[in-house]
Amino acid sequence: EGCDFVNKHAPTLAEKLQKLASTKQEQLEGVHALCVFLHVCPETANQKSLSSSSSSATETSPPPPDVRVARGHAKRGYYAMRVSLVAEDNDTTLPPLTTTAAQNDVYDEKFRYRWTHLRLRSELIHAQPGWNAINVQTPPAKFYLPASGEGTVGLWIADPCVSSEFVPCTWGDKYQTATRIPGLVNAATAFTNPNDGTPDVSFWGILGDNFYDRYGHITTNLFSKLSMSTKLTTLVAAPGNHDYWAYGSPTVCVATDQFGNGFMQYYAQDAEASLDSATNGTAPFNFSVNPDTGKEAPRWWPKWLPDPWDLTQRCLARESHSSNFQSYYAIGDMGVISYSSAYTYDEQSNFLADACDYFIGNDDVNTVMIVGHWSDENDGCAENMHVPGVFDQMRSKIGSCAKLDSTKKFVFFQGHDHCNIVIRNSTGFQVAGEGMAGCDDRQNFGITVIDTKSKPGAVRVIYVNVMTPFGLDRYDEVTSCFAKEGVVACADKYGEVWLDSSSSPSSSPSPPPSLSLLLLSSSCPCP
Repeated sequence: EGCDFVNKHAPTLAEKLQKLASTKQEQLEGVHALCVFLHVCPETANQKSLSSSSSSATETSPPPPDVRVARGHAKRGYYAMRVSLVAEDNDTTLPPLTTTAAQNDVYDEKFRYRWTHLRLRSELIHAQPGWNAINVQTPPAKFYLPASGEGTVGLWIADPCVSSEFVPCTWGDKYQTATRIPGLVNAATAFTNPNDGTPDVSFWGILGDNFYDRYGHITTNLFSKLSMSTKLTTLVAAPGNHDYWAYGSPTVCVATDQFGNGFMQYYAQDAEASLDSATNGTAPFNFSVNPDTGKEAPRWWPKWLPDPWDLTQRCLARESHSSNFQSYYAIGDMGVISYSSAYTYDEQSNFLADACDYFIGNDDVNTVMIVGHWSDENDGCAENMHVPGVFDQMRSKIGSCAKLDSTKKFVFFQGHDHCNIVIRNSTGFQVAGEGMAGCDDRQNFGITVIDTKSKPGAVRVIYVNVMTPFGLDRYDEVTSCFAKEGVVACADKYGEVWLDSSSSPSSSPSPPPSLSLLLLSSSCPCP
C-alpha cells in the first residue's frame, strides 16, 4: 500500500520535498536522501546549487601534483613514511617518487572498485628527521618529519562541505567553504620559522565526511586548490558515514556508493591492511570485500525501523575491510590512534590494545589522541563505537589503555555533529564546523590546533573561530596572521583555549545538546 501511495503521489511528494529543501535550510538534513529513498528523486539530482563563491574556481595555472604524505604504521618504526601520488589513470605507471623505496614497498595501480578514473602510486620509505625530498617537482619537493619526541603542532577539521550535490552544504555560501577551507589550511602550512627554517605545522587531519563525495570529482577539485606546502604536510584521515554512503546512512545507501573504497585509496594512509603482505601483496589495502557483491546483513540498523525490512537488500554490508582504516603511530611527541566506527568492537579490540601497548612503551610520546568521526551511535555506527564510546571502552576494558590514561595525556577528537565545541572538559573535542548545518546558536566555522611545541611537556588545544552565521568574519586577518606569524602565535592571538595541561583544567562546562540536535541524532538518517 505504501508503494502504491508513493507511485500515485510521487510528483506531489517531489514538489513538496524540493520546496522544503529550498526554504527550510536548517531542517534539510536527510531530505534529499529521503526523497531518493522513496524513489521520487533521482540519485544524483542536485539539492541546491551553491553560488560562485563556493563553486569551482577557474584554474589559471596547473594545480600542484596531488601528493600525499602519511606516517608509517608504528610497527614499521618511527621513521617509516608512506608517500603517494594520485593522478588521472591512463593505463601507465606513474613516475617514481623516491629512489629509496624497495621494490616490494611500491604500489602503482588503478583505483579498484570505486573512483576508478584515478591511479595511485604509493611508496613506503625510511625518512630522516627533518626535511626529506621526493621527486614530484624540479627542484624536488620536501616534506618535514619532526624527530621522535619533538614538540609538534597539528590541525584538525571534520565534515568539510563544499558542494550540495549529494547533501545540503547549508553554510557553504555563507562561509565560502570551497575557497576558504583550502585557504585556511594553505595559510597555516605556509609559515616556516625564520631562525631554523622548520615548519610551524607538522600534520593536519580530516576526521570524516570528507567533502561528501560519492564519485571523487568533488574531492579532486578541492585538492587541486591545496598548496604544495599543504600536500607535503603529513595528512591524517579517518572516514565518516558519508565516506561509506553518500547520503549518510546504510538506510539510504545506493549501489554506487563508495563504501570507503574511494576514501582509502585517495587518502593513502599506512593502515593495518598494509602490514598483511601475505593477504594483500604489495597493495597497502585489503580488497577482499567487493562492494558490488555484498551478502551480509548490515552491522547497524536503526531501532525505529522494522527488522528485517525488504529494503535492507539495498544496504547489504559492503563496507571495505576494517583493517583499511586502522592505524597508530607517533608524530614527534604525539601519538595518534585512527579508526572507523563502522565496525564492531570485536573487529577492532586487538588493534586498539596493540596501540595502547605501543604508546605505553614509547617514552617519547607524552600525548595520545584517538581520532574518528562518529559522535553518536547512529548512521552506520556499530554499537558503542562512536568516539566517546570507544574512548571509554578502551579505558575500562583494556589494561594498557587504562594505564595510558593514567600516565599520559589521553584525549579524543571527533566530527559528525556540525560545530566546533568542547565535548568533555580537558579530554574530548569536536572539530566539525566546516559548512554543514547543525548546533543552532553554536554553529561556527574554524580550525582546531593541538600544540605540544610552545610549552614543552604540556599539551594545548586551541580553537580558532573564523566565522559564524551571526556576523563574525575574520578569515582575512586569521589567514594573513597564519602566513606571516605562524599558527601557534596566531592561535594565541585569535583562539579560544580548550585545553592547557600546564594550567588547571578549564572550569567552563561543556554545552548541553540542543533539543533539535537530540532529535536529529535519534531520527535523522544523515548528519
